[in-house]
Amino acid sequence: MRQALMLFRLKQFLSVKFNGKFAIIKRIVSKIRLNLQ
Repeated sequence: MRQALMLFRLKQFLSVKFNGKFAIIKRIVSKIRLNLQ
């Protein structure tokens, strides 16, 4: 039971980190697109 909770927490943590990186990448891409126009 405890192991399942730890796995769930780890998944949540990784998804939050991934979403944060993805948001930063999207922001950079939009800036590059604006500069190219």
